[in-house]
Amino acid sequence: MSTPAELVASMLALVAGVADSAPDPSDRVRLLRALAASPMPAGGDAALAALGRRAALSALARAASACEPRSYDEAEALRTDVCGLLAAEELIAADAGEDSIVSALRAVRGALDRDLRRRGANLSPLRQVEVKASLPSLVLAQRLYGDAGREPEMTRMAGDPPNPVFMPTRFTGLAR
Repeated sequence: MSTPAELVASMLALVAGVADSAPDPSDRVRLLRALAASPMPAGGDAALAALGRRAALSALARAASACEPRSYDEAEALRTDVCGLLAAEELIAADAGEDSIVSALRAVRGALDRDLRRRGANLSPLRQVEVKASLPSLVLAQRLYGDAGREPEMTRMAGDPPNPVFMPTRFTGLAR
């Protein structure tokens, strides 16, 4: 049988292992989100489940702050998602009478909300790009942005087509 201290150490090691397994912050967010949003298993220990969620939320907030969203829409989706998970955990902690946890979660949520709003405000929103015929990526980048140097960014947004000489006629790209 494991002691409570061993269970806590194992839970924290699990979260750290998941976070360390993804060098890219966006991948880290995706993996940690699954841990932070996981419900308590049937018959499970509520305190252990709360510890796991909160450790995952802590790591998730750090990963989200390290993300570099490419558009306003990405920043807003990340902010809404992670702040929503933090707010949900605030309610759980408030229902359990854990005032210091509620305050800590609220502080993290507020800081993350302000950070992602600030960074997102400087990013271009997404828009649907439609052209009548497939064009080379350099030509399309020049037409859309007046800058052929933005071709790599545009092809990534278009899903990295197999041959950038034949860009898709419809994709989501940056508005500016």
